[in-house]
Amino acid sequence: MIATSYNNKGLTDTLIITLAQSDVADQTFKREGNITEIKRENQVVGYNIFQASELIDLSESGPMQLSEEQISTLNDAIQAAGFDGQLEADLSPKFVVGYVKECKPHEDSDHLSITQVEVDGGETLQIVCGASNIAQDQTVVVAKPGAIMPDGMVIYLDDTYEVGQAFQF
Repeated sequence: MIATSYNNKGLTDTLIITLAQSDVADQTFKREGNITEIKRENQVVGYNIFQASELIDLSESGPMQLSEEQISTLNDAIQAAGFDGQLEADLSPKFVVGYVKECKPHEDSDHLSITQVEVDGGETLQIVCGASNIAQDQTVVVAKPGAIMPDGMVIYLDDTYEVGQAFQF
């Protein structure tokens, strides 16, 4: 999973790259030049790329999907800074239309439902949903891992409820 966001005004030419979920208290970081590598338990969970517009074209602010060429350029910069990490391009859509094929109450919760949702290409996802108005035979928008919601929240693959994949409607 890769989620990227750029905010030239608020963060002064900084590209935020999120690779995995982590709490700030669990993070360590190391800065080399204009690149900060963020780790949790020796796993890279993100990078902050300062002066990012000097490396790649960043004409818009907000959540963004990086091209393979941009990822390659960033990987070169990460390697040049002395870090071992490698970014992988993810060009798949993060918001897709889904059809709720099945909706059952979660047995360990009074407000959650376990749904089977068919999305792009006929793939079926099991999604835990907290919306009170979710029902079978609905068409919904599904936020897949790597999606950035309007409030800035990143969607992660989560198995908190021990029933499989968790995305968001």
